Amino acid sequence: MDPLVSSLDKLLKCKNEDPARFYTYLSDYTLTEHDEKHFIESFIPKVYYLYDKKVLRKDLVYLSLLAGENHHVLEKFIEYDKSIFVLNIDDPVSLFDYYVYEKKHWVYEIVNNPSGFDKLIPLKTIYNKLKMIKFIYETNFPEVDIEYLHSLSAQIDVEVLDDFWKFYVDEIIKFIEVVRFCKPLLKREVSDSELFAFGSSNALLDTLSRFVDLGDPARWDTILNRLKLNTNEDELNVFTGFMIIATLIRLLLQENYNTNNQKKDFVNSVFEDVKTWLLSLQNKQLQVELLENVFSLLFHRSRNEFTCKEKEIRFILFLLKSVIEELQLKKTHEKTSPEHKKLSSLMNLVTDSLWRLDLIINTKMTPKIEERLLNYMLAPPASLIHLCLKRRNFERAHQVIQIFDLRDSDLAHEVTYAESLLAFKKFLRKNGKLKVSIDRSVEDFFQENPPRVNREVEQAMEKLGEKFKHVLHFKSDNETFMNVFDFALTSTKTWEESELLLKLAADKYNLDDSIPSNYRNFYKRITELAYVVGPKDNVSLPEILTSPQYPLDVTHYNSKEEFYDALGKLYDEFQTQVQNRDPGSFNKNHPSHKTLLKMNDLCQKYLQETSSEKEPIQYLQRTFNYLKAFSRILYIEQNSSDIITKQTNASFFDIFDFNRSELTGKLLFERHLDPTEFEKYFGKLKLDFLYHVVGNCFPTINLHVQENVTVEELYHDNMLYIPSPSIIVYIQKRNWLLAFILSEMYKVEGIKIDISEVRLRTFFNYLKLPKIQHLKAIFEKNDIIAALQNCISAQKVRLYLRQHIVEPDVISIQSAHSNSSEEVLETGVEMLEDAKTTNWKSLYDLIESVPENQMKKKPDLVALRDMVLVNIVQDGFESEYYRYTFYITERDLRIDTIFNNLKRWPGKFASDVIKAEVSRFDCLMDSKVETLRDWLKHIELNEQLKTVFDLKSWYKSYNFCKNYPESALEKILLTDNVDHLLDFIKLYKPSEDTLCNITTTYLSKIMDLNIPLTKIKTILDSLPFEHAINTCHNLLTLLRNLEYLQFIADYLNNNVTDDLFLKNVQVSLKMLTVFNATDQEQLFCLINEPLSILEVLLMNTKLDKLAAILEVLNVPNQDYSREIISVEKIDELLRRYAEKSLDFRVITHPNPRLLKTPEPTKLLQSFDSLSLASDKKQFVVPEVVPTKEEWVQNDEVVECMCCRQVTFSMFSRRHHCRRCGRVVCYACSLKRMLVPTYGDILVRVCLDCFAQTCSSSDKSDSNASEKSDLPSSRSFVQEYWFLNDDPEHNKIIREEFSYEHAPSTSLCFSILKYHSKSVEYPKFLLEQCEIMLKLLQPNKEPTHEIDYLLVIKMLKSLAVAAKMVSAENMLSSGTSMADRILSQAELLALLAERGCLNLMPLVGGQNLYIDPTVLRRLRDKLLQREQWNLALEVSTKAGLDNSGVFAAWGKSCLKAGSLLVARDKFQRCFDRHNQYETSSIASRQSDLYRSLDSLTLSRSRLSSRISTSSTLSTENKPIKDPPLLHEIIEILETKTRTIKSEVLEKAQRITISGSMSSLNQIAPFTVHTDTAICVVNRIKNLKEIVSGNFSFAEGKKVNPYSSKPSIDPIFYDECVYYLTKYGTHLSLLEFYVRHGDIHTALLYIVENRLTTDLFVEVYMKCLKDGVVNILQEQMSRIDSSLNLWKDYLRQLCRQLEKHQLLNCLYQLQLYIGDYVRAAMTCIRFYEENVKSFTELANNMTHLYKGEEHLKQVLEQEQWVDVSVDTMSTNSKDSFHERMLSNPDLVMKIDTKDINKHIDTVSRQVEIVNFLSRCESSGVNTRQLLTDLISFKDSNFTNEKLTIPILFGSTADKIHLATMAIVAGRSVEEGFQLATNIIEDFKLRPIKVYCLAGKQFAKSERYNGISQLVNCIKSTGINDSAVSDMLDEMLAQAVGTLIKANVTATKVEELIKLIKDRAIKISAYIEAKQLKTAYFLAVKYKRTADVRRIQREAELLNMPAIKALCQKVLQTSPSTSHSKE
Repeated sequence: MDPLVSSLDKLLKCKNEDPARFYTYLSDYTLTEHDEKHFIESFIPKVYYLYDKKVLRKDLVYLSLLAGENHHVLEKFIEYDKSIFVLNIDDPVSLFDYYVYEKKHWVYEIVNNPSGFDKLIPLKTIYNKLKMIKFIYETNFPEVDIEYLHSLSAQIDVEVLDDFWKFYVDEIIKFIEVVRFCKPLLKREVSDSELFAFGSSNALLDTLSRFVDLGDPARWDTILNRLKLNTNEDELNVFTGFMIIATLIRLLLQENYNTNNQKKDFVNSVFEDVKTWLLSLQNKQLQVELLENVFSLLFHRSRNEFTCKEKEIRFILFLLKSVIEELQLKKTHEKTSPEHKKLSSLMNLVTDSLWRLDLIINTKMTPKIEERLLNYMLAPPASLIHLCLKRRNFERAHQVIQIFDLRDSDLAHEVTYAESLLAFKKFLRKNGKLKVSIDRSVEDFFQENPPRVNREVEQAMEKLGEKFKHVLHFKSDNETFMNVFDFALTSTKTWEESELLLKLAADKYNLDDSIPSNYRNFYKRITELAYVVGPKDNVSLPEILTSPQYPLDVTHYNSKEEFYDALGKLYDEFQTQVQNRDPGSFNKNHPSHKTLLKMNDLCQKYLQETSSEKEPIQYLQRTFNYLKAFSRILYIEQNSSDIITKQTNASFFDIFDFNRSELTGKLLFERHLDPTEFEKYFGKLKLDFLYHVVGNCFPTINLHVQENVTVEELYHDNMLYIPSPSIIVYIQKRNWLLAFILSEMYKVEGIKIDISEVRLRTFFNYLKLPKIQHLKAIFEKNDIIAALQNCISAQKVRLYLRQHIVEPDVISIQSAHSNSSEEVLETGVEMLEDAKTTNWKSLYDLIESVPENQMKKKPDLVALRDMVLVNIVQDGFESEYYRYTFYITERDLRIDTIFNNLKRWPGKFASDVIKAEVSRFDCLMDSKVETLRDWLKHIELNEQLKTVFDLKSWYKSYNFCKNYPESALEKILLTDNVDHLLDFIKLYKPSEDTLCNITTTYLSKIMDLNIPLTKIKTILDSLPFEHAINTCHNLLTLLRNLEYLQFIADYLNNNVTDDLFLKNVQVSLKMLTVFNATDQEQLFCLINEPLSILEVLLMNTKLDKLAAILEVLNVPNQDYSREIISVEKIDELLRRYAEKSLDFRVITHPNPRLLKTPEPTKLLQSFDSLSLASDKKQFVVPEVVPTKEEWVQNDEVVECMCCRQVTFSMFSRRHHCRRCGRVVCYACSLKRMLVPTYGDILVRVCLDCFAQTCSSSDKSDSNASEKSDLPSSRSFVQEYWFLNDDPEHNKIIREEFSYEHAPSTSLCFSILKYHSKSVEYPKFLLEQCEIMLKLLQPNKEPTHEIDYLLVIKMLKSLAVAAKMVSAENMLSSGTSMADRILSQAELLALLAERGCLNLMPLVGGQNLYIDPTVLRRLRDKLLQREQWNLALEVSTKAGLDNSGVFAAWGKSCLKAGSLLVARDKFQRCFDRHNQYETSSIASRQSDLYRSLDSLTLSRSRLSSRISTSSTLSTENKPIKDPPLLHEIIEILETKTRTIKSEVLEKAQRITISGSMSSLNQIAPFTVHTDTAICVVNRIKNLKEIVSGNFSFAEGKKVNPYSSKPSIDPIFYDECVYYLTKYGTHLSLLEFYVRHGDIHTALLYIVENRLTTDLFVEVYMKCLKDGVVNILQEQMSRIDSSLNLWKDYLRQLCRQLEKHQLLNCLYQLQLYIGDYVRAAMTCIRFYEENVKSFTELANNMTHLYKGEEHLKQVLEQEQWVDVSVDTMSTNSKDSFHERMLSNPDLVMKIDTKDINKHIDTVSRQVEIVNFLSRCESSGVNTRQLLTDLISFKDSNFTNEKLTIPILFGSTADKIHLATMAIVAGRSVEEGFQLATNIIEDFKLRPIKVYCLAGKQFAKSERYNGISQLVNCIKSTGINDSAVSDMLDEMLAQAVGTLIKANVTATKVEELIKLIKDRAIKISAYIEAKQLKTAYFLAVKYKRTADVRRIQREAELLNMPAIKALCQKVLQTSPSTSHSKE
């Protein structure tokens, strides 16, 4: 070892020693045990010293030892290394060694020993994360140590964690609290790990329900308080609901809960608790559900029976009623809400249930109803009515009927009928003396109240009667009879009344006798018996029916009467014989014996005849035999019959005078006979001899005691026989127990009985009971007799008390029989006078031993016991004598006893006895009870205060408080017991000066003890007002407990007004409730600035706290002062910080010289790599801090001035260093320190300033203790923006503040989430949108700092939010503005994605929005460049109509001949619902293929093309053609040049491929090869021309049916395609017609079944073009019968007629072959626009034409059906060339009618010719016609006149006939023509003649009237008819003349021509020629006419005529005469 040590020493002395030499020596060194200690303690430390000096290397030392395999020395080095090892986190080797030595990561050392690593302590984030890792590891370990976890959580600084880990730690802490909370409440052993695992994955309530017994009510308050601390309101509501249901179930299932009076308070408290819980629920839906569940508890069942009885039902219903009424009063539910509907429905159910309960209980309660009360409540209305009727409660029955609206039901009528019936029965009972009128009264009643027929019951009875015939007797038609018979059976009192009602019932009897029934038999038997018994015994029917002596059978009644007569005679004989008392002895052959046997034979015979028993029992015979056998005991051992006979001639029946036991006692105990001889005789008689023996010596055991008996009866035991030893021995042989009892009772000597029996020991134990020992005093000290008594005689007890109380007390006892409490009280007072001589306790024991059930029945005994108890309490000799007060039953006596003895009782008992008294179930609330309550308060308080005052009794304490209140208060204040203080103040009301001793110090002290606020408020209220206010102000400065501060503030607010500071404090206190204790301590400085608290939260994005504060404040619904806080102020604050969250800090127009495009690789470098730059210029911190104006401007810098590595952008924002003013990046400004101009606020500085400042500070101050104050030491403080009460500080903070991650729309929305729904919200969002729009203004050069797509995305988010909020606030301008911004954003996004923003024209002026005109210019510009897709996208994004793009695109393709592409574009254009997809892919593909097929179609294949088009036309057609369609058709119709066949062949080979996967592409199908046939065709033509071939130009084809040039078939088909797909039916048809394809048009109409209106349009078009004949020709070709066109032709005719196109109509009618209607049209031509008959005569051609058509109809019936191909309409007379007409189209009339019409034509010609001649002769026919019409219509004028014809109305015909008579020069000239018209048209001649007569009279042509009369007479009609016509015509002519005031002579001449007398008289009266009329009336005896003349004379003032008429009327009969 010497070389090794020497080498080591040299190395230590720094001599020139080679370390290699040392390594060599060391590797060869062998360590011995002797040197081991020195080697370890000295050598190795020196080597380690050389390690530190870098002389030796540890790795080389180890390698040398390994090379020399010196493992032992190596182990010692390693052991030493381990022993001195200290972890150095800066040394990687140390970290590795730690892992090797400890076998775990080095991080654990830091976590477990944080104090050893001072360098890491400032790095709070790292250190905290390490602890967090440890915490996470422990929480995920299967076995959890809760306490260890809790300590770990306390070490973690939660504030520096991310939001997620904050949430994680908070949740774990909650789980730990749950485990801690559950552990004391566990119902079984559960490990912490299991609790933690379950609680971490489940809610608190779920955890409690699993591990804790929630059914224990004792735990509910604890659990409820814990749930209140939880933020989950739902769990609190659910548990409250559980408590409600559980409480009610426990109460309902608890049996006899109301038997104890003390439990009344319990039930009341349950009621109030449940009600409070229900009202406290915040979840309204759950509240209603719980109320419904409470109601459902009514129907809880147990063993198939309802649990709830009356009291439970009342409890639940009144609870529900109370809660619901309070909810409705508070209006907690909106009327429109479903909860309100449910609540109303539930209230209806509760009200109905209460009504049903009251109905049933008030009707009548029976045990059955009480047991099944709920079943009765659930009964239907009918059952409730039956229940009421069963109790005869008609009032309730009517109530049920009214409530359930059963007034018109049969049941209601039955109730009314039954009520009337019962009322009538009562009436009969009251008026029973009116015997004569009872039958009349009954009959009148049933006539007034007939039975109501219930059809359902009747039908049921008839159906039942089919099977059971007797049921038919109970139908309603027999009801009157049955009711009358029922009256007779129940309501009669005498036979006379019964007889009258039986007769009435017989009259009403209508039962079917052929149907047997028990009711009918009963009626017959009762009636027959009544008529026999009633008159005889004068008994009524009810008496006969109820009396047992009347059998309900006449035969039985007669035989019974005979039997009782014979039996009565024998009985009288028997009675005489028995009562004979002649001297003699016991006679066995006594005469009465034979008489009895005769009676027995008679009874036996009767019973055999009447009874159903075969051998009736012979009672008399048995009695005789028994007496005969029993008489033998009188002769046992000796003749003892003298006991019975008493020296008289006695019979066996004398034995009845003695009791068997009495007789046996006389024989045994008086005659001393041997009992054994008697036993066999008693056995033969089946009698218990032992019973008879014992009955003479055993005392009576009272089961029921008779009171108020004589003393002898009371003590009848004195008359018993004392048993002899022989008797005892005899009894012992039969019943040893009975013998033992008797021997012990009478103390019989010489009797030995074994008493080892267990039952005897039990009996002896029973005898020792105190009850027996007390009772034996009244049974002569005999405990056995006392024990055997079941009932104690109260009379004996009273006598005993009288004997043991002195004389004055005896009187009191006797008076105690009275029930009056006053008498009892007087008795007690009297007894108190001599209480010393009476042992009241023994007397009480005696009375208390009386059985309880007997005491209840004996009020006098109860009164005695109360009297004894009063004396016991008053004496006070017994131990705890005062407790006997509880047993006093009489209330007043008990209360008086309490009052008299209260002061000397212990306080505990005194309070107990008063509590028991005032809480009794039968307690009366009177003055005595109120006094007791007052005493109770004093006693309870002073019982507790006596220890405070050091007094021995409560009463002394009471006197002390009452006499010395100030001293008492001082002592109470020293105890800190607030309850004592409150009770003292309340009871003793100390003075204000005394109360001022309650100071601020005392109140703050008790607040530290967490005294409830209600008690503190009570104290403050009791203090003098000024003192209380001053105290509260002092407390505000002292307290730091938020709850008490809030309370003091509220108290001051309620008592002090206009205190702004106080209002601020109140609001701030509400805010502070959401913070933890640490945060509250920090924020107390802002208690006067509530808005600043909100601002701090906004600065630090503590939005969850902000939400909680706003929820607590509820500003919109609270009345806060606007000076303090308001919705507007909060909104303004939110908007300010929301605006800061959108701060971009970018340069929109940078200095051009600074523009620099950053390299992509540079932007992607990390911040760490940027910080390594070393080639930057040396920067020196300026000596003076620059002001903001001196800072470098943002627009002057584009990259960081510190690192020169970061180019600024939206993500790399600019920051200013507060120390130097330079613009730096985020990475270069992470440090914060104190800057002189910013006070004590740590502000942002750059790395250069921070480094230079810190280094200078280190050099200037070397003291390590002062380093903590340097800026460098504070630069790591958490960046938390905080305000205080310093305005300057706050101003700097606000200026410095900015959001680090701005701009952020999510942060903005998170802040604005709490903004009110006002118009300022959307306005703010729109303003921010405008700011962003300014960023998006187009520049010539792009700004690289702006991410346009991100800005647009944010813009969209803000615009969408603005739109939604505007809609909520009904701000229409905001909604429209937001839509405008969104559309502009979409457009800008589209342009930005394509890099085309520079194409957008600049918006002029201040307008930020793109004008639609600009968008259209942009779109048009794109269209001009044929940028179709981009133009389409721009149009779509901008909200412009993209159909114009598709239209332009399609027209371009169409002009070029790209037909398929054009179709696709036009299809999108025409579809208004979707601009991209108009049909499914399959339909699009089928359309394209069908289009290809159509390209090769020739014009000859029209039918197939029509079918194709028809399939297309089946789709819905537009109402109107789109304008674009006209343009398309116009383009196609210009394509008149023929397409080359080669071009068509090439078009046929078009191939189409499509992408079926992308449905959102602009075109679902891409046409790869779509030949532009127009272009190709033109090129082809040019090639032909170049080649010199000019023959391709074919002549243009001209359609013979159209003037337009023909177009190529391909373009023709395209036109058809577009018109079919997008046009109307009419446009397609017009196209066909326009191009001469009428046939196709007609086929299209038919095949598509188009409407008739379209056909009419086509027809009118052809009519206009002059091709109607072609149209009709094609119609005939398609269907020669025209059956296919009948509907169209009918509608066409209507249309032509409607528009008065008669010529067209006439031509069409001829085409159809409808000659009848054609004739009618000719007639219309004939009469059209004629003004006179002359003009009619000139139009005869039309009339003749119509006649020819009618004749043509006649001829057509003879034609044969011939088919023709062509038809000609050139000749008007070629009618025979037409084929037969379609019968469905033409009008068919009968041949007779046709001939008649032809005749009418002839007659028309005659009348027109006649009248035209009259006109030519000067007759004004128009005036004549006007006069005729004016007779009926006085308002008719000449302008309305039309010339009548015979084809017109009946009136026209009458007018023509009249004109024929009147217009001629004479009547005869035209009379025949008129007659012909009358006959032809069957007109009434009288109308014509009267009208002519009127006209003659009007024109004063009197000769004309005469001529007319003559002409009428010459007609040859029978005379009476002619006369009637003439009279009527003349009467009307007279009337006309009278109206025209013609002279009387002319009128009289016409009247004379009248033949009818009545008409003539009426004419004279009308002409006022009353005299002539009078003579005619009198002549013909027409009284009625005379009366008319009289009335007319009275009117005309003609008294003479009137007098004559009166005279005639007085002498004439009253009736008028008719014609002769």
